[in-house]
Order: sequence, then structure tokens, then C-alpha cells
Amino acid sequence: MRIEQFPILIHREQVPQQGEDSLLCITCYPGAAVIGSMDGCGGAGAQRYPRAGNWTGAKIASRLAGIVLYQWFTEYHSQRQGFGKIPLESLRSDLEDRLKQAFHQAGNILDTESSLASSLSKVLPTTFSAVTLENLSGGRCRCIHFWAGDSRTYCFPPAGLQQISTDNLRGGADPFESLMNDSILSNMVCASASFRIYARERILRSPCMVLTATDGCFSYFQSPILLEGVLLQALMESENPLQWESKIQHALGRVASDDYTMELLLLGFDSFSQVRKAYLPRWKQYREVYYEPWLQAQKAGDFTRQCAIWEEYKQHYLAEQR
Repeated sequence: MRIEQFPILIHREQVPQQGEDSLLCITCYPGAAVIGSMDGCGGAGAQRYPRAGNWTGAKIASRLAGIVLYQWFTEYHSQRQGFGKIPLESLRSDLEDRLKQAFHQAGNILDTESSLASSLSKVLPTTFSAVTLENLSGGRCRCIHFWAGDSRTYCFPPAGLQQISTDNLRGGADPFESLMNDSILSNMVCASASFRIYARERILRSPCMVLTATDGCFSYFQSPILLEGVLLQALMESENPLQWESKIQHALGRVASDDYTMELLLLGFDSFSQVRKAYLPRWKQYREVYYEPWLQAQKAGDFTRQCAIWEEYKQHYLAEQR
């Protein structure tokens, strides 16, 4: 399956040079790619380290996670001929071990500078989300989603957006409930506590998109429903990938109050006009079935109706998590 060479990359810092998000996108290997979004946890990782340019632990952590992901992916595709038939659990465990080793080593180096005494502080904390893609025979593509924390991975076929990752939050709130509750992360990559990388695998056979995103891309909307609308509306109003990228960034910037990072890759399309054509039926359905009813319920203050719309929407949106 063709992996497009014009990825959509969205990355904005609320305070220039002080952002704690990072991203990775590699599409240079024939028939293989990786995208990743990491969000350094600023509260828990507020400690600054003079030996690292006075960066916060959160900023160091998100960059370090991206470096480890880059090294891990490129090693497999430059020295081992890709993932091949390596089982999902072996790949997940290997990536987790690489992250643990790198964060342990970095934590030891920086530990002498630690002065933040708090039960809530952590050494080098960050969320992590990544999607790897590798072409198989018969026009198929092996798609593996990895995550820790609440940075998310998605598949976006023409039938509608689907969240593949599961937010690591205490209480296990669903994506709509977590917008209303200040849920605490139950898992994150860091140097001072144990963590787990989670993974799911999908075999893709039809054209679609895959995404990674930090919580600044979705946590400021009133419903997970609205993120799909941003992607679709921007797509329908664009003539080329650069316009699409700009319109997505503008739409996210209108609502976000935090750094936000998103990577999006197209799979199996021959042209940008083909992408728009493929998603036009979903755009029409989305507006009629979800978006316009949601706006009407919002205007009327009908929270019960909003919950009902979400319950219907999530049957497809969360289908891959079951």
C-alpha cells in the first residue's frame, strides 16, 4: 500500500522555545514509516536542569522519547530488514525496554541536579504515542500503535475517525467523560517509576489515514466528536496538502490553550483530489448525523441529548478498542 510522502505535521508551542511537546515523522524507508507525538508532563516534570540547557524534565523527556523511537525504528529498517513476522509482543517489549534503559541512564546523569521535593514530581515524565507502518504483500499494510499516557493514536478510514489507543487514566473514564473530569494519568514514560508501553496491531487493506496527537489537539473541545469535524472541514476546504495542514493548525489554535502536536499520514491514495473524494460522503454524513445535532443540543443546553449523540458516535469511534 502506498505511503504518501507529504505527511501533515502540526506542531505549535504556546510559549515559543518553551514547549514540551515533540514529534517524529520518518517516511524515507521504502514501504515503511513511523510517526510519533510526545507530550512532556510539565507539572510532574517542572524541574529544570542546567546541564541540559536549563530545560525542564518534561521537555527533555519528550525529546528523549522521540530519539529512542527514531533509533529503534531505523535500526530495524536499516539492519534487520524491517519488522517482518516479528510478533507484536516482541516489538512492544523491545521498544519498552529501549525506553526504560534510555530514561534510566538519563535519569542517573541528571539526578545530581534534582532539587524538586514533591510526591507528585517525577524524573523525565512524558506521554508517548507512535504508529509504525510496513507494507506487506497483496496491497496490505501492517499498522502498529504504541502508547503510554493520554497522547493518542488514530486510524481514519473513510467510514470515520477511530481512536485506537486507550487513555491511561485513573478510573478509566471514556474520552467524553475525561474532558469533563480532571483525570490523573495512571501511566507515563519516566525515569523514576515503572511504566508500560501498550500496543495494538491492525492490518490495513484499504486507503485510509493514521494519526498521532498530544492532548492539546483534542482536550479543549467539548466532545471527541468535534476533532473529526476539524479534519474533515479543513480537508474539504483545501486544494493541496499544505493548505490542509495550515487549516488544521488554525482550527486547533483557535481552541487550544496548551502546546499541540499532530502527525497524519495518508495510505493508499494516488492524489490529493482522490483523498477529498473518498471522504466527501463521510463529511456529509458527519454534519447531518453528529455535528449539526450536537450544535443544536449545545445551543439548547440539552446535555442529555449531547450524551446520546456521543453514545451513538462512539460505536464506531471506539470500535477498535473492543
